[in-house]
Amino acid sequence: MSDSLRVLGNYRASITIGERVAKSALDNKHQFWALHVVATSKQYMGDYDEAISLFIQSQAFANELYLSFSYQHLGKLYVEQGRLSEAEALFNDALNIRQKYDKPLLKASTLKALRGLEALRKHNTRNANES
Repeated sequence: MSDSLRVLGNYRASITIGERVAKSALDNKHQFWALHVVATSKQYMGDYDEAISLFIQSQAFANELYLSFSYQHLGKLYVEQGRLSEAEALFNDALNIRQKYDKPLLKASTLKALRGLEALRKHNTRNANES
């Protein structure tokens, strides 16, 4: 439900429900996803420091495949902050996990993120050269 509210743009309700789930989660899977959704909602609200903290906290509850989600989403946040080298490292970590588990759709998503990062770098280099 928390993730659905996030998708609908109701970030505050998503955070409230996600935080409740995180406090009462009985297993690592639910703890991970609750923290992950809250982190994503915080990111969309522009609360980057809190989002980073929550993404990192969620990783303690992640299995290896879930970790790839955390890496990719944290990488996207770093792109938003202009921290491109850190983003690239996280995207590559996510890609390695997704290749290991033979997850073609997830792998394609990560490759798309890496291509976007490369395009952003080329655009930034081009703009810097034109100045």
